Amino acid sequence: MNDEALAKMLVNLATINRELSNESLLKQLNGDVLSYTAVKVAAMKATLIEFKIVAHQHMLDMEVEKDRRKALAYMKFKKEHGSTAAGDMKYMDEDFIKAQNDFNKAKVSYEQLKSVTADSHDLIDSIKSRVIDLQTARKDER
Repeated sequence: MNDEALAKMLVNLATINRELSNESLLKQLNGDVLSYTAVKVAAMKATLIEFKIVAHQHMLDMEVEKDRRKALAYMKFKKEHGSTAAGDMKYMDEDFIKAQNDFNKAKVSYEQLKSVTADSHDLIDSIKSRVIDLQTARKDER
């Protein structure tokens, strides 16, 4: 899957979440529709986990690159200005700044996917709870 597929899936999850937040609509849905929805959300969650793994690896790779650029900047400034000045000046190196920004973007993406994955789990649990409520109400009617 690509970034476009991920974006579409995130929109779909947000739509499901928004619709199920509508109490009047939720009361109208029967157990079959809710069960089907829970299965679809679970399938999306499984795919999200794959994206989360890739995002985590990318974040770790960007962290290594950031640390490498920081060390290179330190060595460059140490030769020119000595170790004391290099300790501070390395943070002004353009390559290090770019690597730091790339790492920050990767970290934000990973954290967002981690959060959406947890939210989708909560959504599945709430759907299951509503289905159980419907089953209990049906039993009480008999």
